[in-house]
Amino acid sequence: MTQPKIDGTKHGQPRTIFGSDGTDWYALLVDALGHLQVDVVTVPGINSYLNIPFGYNDRLFDRGEVIGVPAGHWYFFSGPVPPGEIWVVHSLSAVNWNNPKTIEMGVGDGATWHRLNQETQTAMADFIYWNGLVLLKQGDQVRIIILDCTLNDNVEASVWGYKMKVTQ
Repeated sequence: MTQPKIDGTKHGQPRTIFGSDGTDWYALLVDALGHLQVDVVTVPGINSYLNIPFGYNDRLFDRGEVIGVPAGHWYFFSGPVPPGEIWVVHSLSAVNWNNPKTIEMGVGDGATWHRLNQETQTAMADFIYWNGLVLLKQGDQVRIIILDCTLNDNVEASVWGYKMKVTQ
């Protein structure tokens, strides 16, 4: 369900949503509320393409904040991806508001973890970010660790992306 092919000499409106069939770009149809009207989308994965029918279901935003953590490492875990969904994570952030610390960000299934980013804050209240694209399947989750917190540090971590319903 796409509109006619876009003429490259004309620009779309700022809210025009574009999609590609691999050879050309098209304006995608949206309803009056701006919801994408598509039946099947192919999303580039890590090693191949995810070629199954699915559709946007909801935004993904998960946040954890603790005022006055105990000394040691602070762990933030997103909820696991439920059956029938794929989560597309595009941004992570974390901060220790009191002391510059090393922050590790990754994804995994609870047994195996894959690091996406590890950085040390240059100053207190300096956010560390990861921006990219990672697809999470059923049971996968995001893990953010702020290492070596001092007693009573205030910490925060966030995950952004969107949830896709999958029909098998």
